[in-house]
This record gives sequence, structure tokens and C-alpha cells, in this order.
Amino acid sequence: MIMSPRERIQANIAEARKVSAALPKSYKWVPLKLLSDPLQGAEVWQNPWYEVRVLRHTEGWILDGGPWLRIGICSADGKPRHDWRVFQCIKNQVAGPEWWALELYPAESHLIDPSNYYVLYAAMTLPFGERLGRVLAGPANTLAPQRGWHPDDEPREVRENITNWPNK
Repeated sequence: MIMSPRERIQANIAEARKVSAALPKSYKWVPLKLLSDPLQGAEVWQNPWYEVRVLRHTEGWILDGGPWLRIGICSADGKPRHDWRVFQCIKNQVAGPEWWALELYPAESHLIDPSNYYVLYAAMTLPFGERLGRVLAGPANTLAPQRGWHPDDEPREVRENITNWPNK
């Protein structure tokens, strides 16, 4: 049977929601604790899973000259661990929930890859990125596979099924 494009999209969404329901939920977020670090004025933050090194700059952001942060993230056990939801929590805690951050993938000629270390560059504004407002989808109303939150961390919008997600 040949499906129409709309039927194919609906089948893909149904499959994504099925996969999502089977995924393990995120672990409970544990806030970072600030440690002292005399090296180059960096802040070091830790929780049981991550070590975060923050360099704060009061000026010089390439796009507007304003303040910016370089946030270096590595897992405490050194394993490659890259979780968008966790990195968002880290960015929110060390920079602020209304700051923007980006992760840069450089030209090969400028590649720096000595360890499982990820860098976010954060600033108060970025002239690109989605501007849809706050949009959250849980496993039941996602368009692509999405795991649930730990019950203690689940956003109210997801818990109460309040969303401006177009395919709720």
C-alpha cells in the first residue's frame, strides 16, 4: 500500500511516540556546586556526573562587544557524554536561563580534540536561532523520539499537557 505524504508523516510521528515511550527517562538533575580554582581565574563547578570550567568575560563578545562566557564541560569519569538537556541545565545554572549558548564545530584546520571536552559559548543575545517561545514536548506528543523527564524535574507544561507544540 502506498501512503500519501501526510499518512507517511503521521506514521513516522506514531513510531517516534512509540520509541519515546520505551526510552528510559532522564536521571534527576543534581545542581552543580561551585569549587575554588586559582587557575586563570576560571570557576570550576561539579556535580556527580560533570565538571564544568567557566571563564567569564565582561566584554568582547564577537557579535555585540558585550559580556560572554566560555563553558567547558566534561564528564567526571572522562567518558564521552553529550546530553542536550543536561547541557541546557548547565548553561542555565552558570550563565542564566535567559542567556543563549552555542556549541561550535570548527574547520578541520582549527580542530582541537584532545579529550572528551565540550565547549559552549554563552552570551545574552544571539542574532540566530529559533524564536518560537518556550516549546516543550513529552514522549506522548513529540515528532521525533524524546525521552521523558525524571518526575522531580518534569516541566509543569509537560506534566499538565500545556504546550504550543503544533502536533499535540
